[in-house]
Amino acid sequence: MDFFDDNRLYLKKEGYAPATINRYLCWLSRLLYRAVGEGTIRFNPFEEVKYEVVESKPRFLSKGDVAKLLAFPLQDEGAELS
Repeated sequence: MDFFDDNRLYLKKEGYAPATINRYLCWLSRLLYRAVGEGTIRFNPFEEVKYEVVESKPRFLSKGDVAKLLAFPLQDEGAELS
């Protein structure tokens, strides 16, 4: 587990976002599961590791963005009915 934590700390020091770090470490864990499946290693040392919880903010369109979308002409007149 030290290798996992060391990688996490290294990536954090390099300025990567928590979600990016989680994605990288998840792929590393998947690679190790594949090695287990092929008999290269006996178990995945990252199996019990907890990933960092990332809070996500809801995203909304601004009023200006909505106005631009509504002003955009439709190519297909029937599209308005759907």
